[in-house]
Amino acid sequence: MSRISRCLLGMALAGACAAGAAQDVASSASGSVKIVKVDPPNWWARMPKPMLLVQGEHLDSAKFLLSDRKLRVEHTVVSANGHWAQLWVSSSPDKPETVQLIAERGSKTARMDYRFDARRPGTDGTSVSSGFSGFSSKDVMYLIMTDRFADGDPSNDSQPGDTPDEKQKIRGWHGGDLRGVMQHLDYLQQLGVTTVWITPVYQNHEPQSYHGYGATDMYAVDEHYGKLEDLKALAAALHARGMKLVLDTVPNHVGPRHPWVEDSPTPDWFHGTKQNHRIAQGDFAPLTDPHASWRDQRDVTEGWFANTLPD
Repeated sequence: MSRISRCLLGMALAGACAAGAAQDVASSASGSVKIVKVDPPNWWARMPKPMLLVQGEHLDSAKFLLSDRKLRVEHTVVSANGHWAQLWVSSSPDKPETVQLIAERGSKTARMDYRFDARRPGTDGTSVSSGFSGFSSKDVMYLIMTDRFADGDPSNDSQPGDTPDEKQKIRGWHGGDLRGVMQHLDYLQQLGVTTVWITPVYQNHEPQSYHGYGATDMYAVDEHYGKLEDLKALAAALHARGMKLVLDTVPNHVGPRHPWVEDSPTPDWFHGTKQNHRIAQGDFAPLTDPHASWRDQRDVTEGWFANTLPD
């Protein structure tokens, strides 16, 4: 092959590569924008303005707006891969309403309904006379690890991912659920308990997360524990007795199978990464020691608990 032929062939290949790359870019740019999920799943009227985390596809370069034009998206941060968008909304509406969250990207549009619910009245608490009230030294609090207390609904004992011998495992799911707690309120009240504190009931789609501290979705009740309706029923049953409910929530970390771990909304969403992170120390003394080094304090404040739970 002559030098001229080789040159012409090289130019043709380069042109083909460039055309292919341009086609890939065009294909990506024309991808259909999609909204899969919004957290939190709802908000309330006449509450402080919300910040929403939108999960979807091709959210990069999208314009976000709400069907109620009194509500504006003031600020947006979108992940580089277009899977996540953080939206700061200007305000909450004065009245309950369902609006549409709209994402526009070129000629493509995605929509999802979003509810602003009515706030419950202040008297809708432990009793009509006292309304909502927190716990104090006057209360007798009883801590319940939901999976280990009582099985009120055997139909939810086995879930996808469980093994046939799940209940025989020391760290397996043993069947306790929210209905089991509700069925024992007479017993708890006879003990003199005024406040029931339950461990997290987040969705924990992971083996050995019976304790509830390995969240894979902070806005869903794990199927082993029951449904959101079961949690609401337990709260209502306690309040009807003049008792209180304390929910254990741990926003400091999530479970290793949370979607954020493999696909984070921002590069600095966690302290470190799954492959490279610090391990939390069990000794909290460095936090109260004014002479402790940042190295020791950092292991406590930024380390991954048990080298497993993303901080």
